[in-house]
Amino acid sequence: MLKDQRGCKEEQWRRFWNVDRIRLMCKDASTLFVYWEVSSLRKQIISEHFESRWDQLPFYLLLHDVTDMLFEKNVPHSTQVIAVQPDSENWYIHPVLANRSYLIQLCTATKEGEFFSILQSNSVTTPRVASVSDQPSVCFRRPIRQERTVQENAITDVGPYSFPYFGEFDGYTVNFASRGCIHE
Repeated sequence: MLKDQRGCKEEQWRRFWNVDRIRLMCKDASTLFVYWEVSSLRKQIISEHFESRWDQLPFYLLLHDVTDMLFEKNVPHSTQVIAVQPDSENWYIHPVLANRSYLIQLCTATKEGEFFSILQSNSVTTPRVASVSDQPSVCFRRPIRQERTVQENAITDVGPYSFPYFGEFDGYTVNFASRGCIHE
């Protein structure tokens, strides 16, 4: 079977690429989403270093508020610690503050309780929350009731929104006789 003749059901999608990556994304002003993948080689090296199987290690996500700073050279404004399972690969984080910059680290802990970083994400900034004055204002009026009457097989409006050219225009031709303007 040729490659282009395969149906959608025959396609094979790879979920894991055996690469080291972590991506932080902003869902809205109060929610972040992170996904990650750790390569087999890195899992093996970390397992050997800590003399423990990968699935026996404690894992944490460290969410750092790095608004207006370089993370490598400064202490973050705040850090939130989130315990995750070894087989986890993504996480929603909420609530977070609007109009702040965040980055996240996937970590494990040493026997002394210190965090050991495995992967570090990109930095994202949450959008600011729009104030009430930024919202478009909409005014609603009570609907005006239209009354219609039938006269000589024609419908005419009696309400305030009457069609001003009802007698002059029938949709196909213009009748100037009703205005006293006859052009010959």
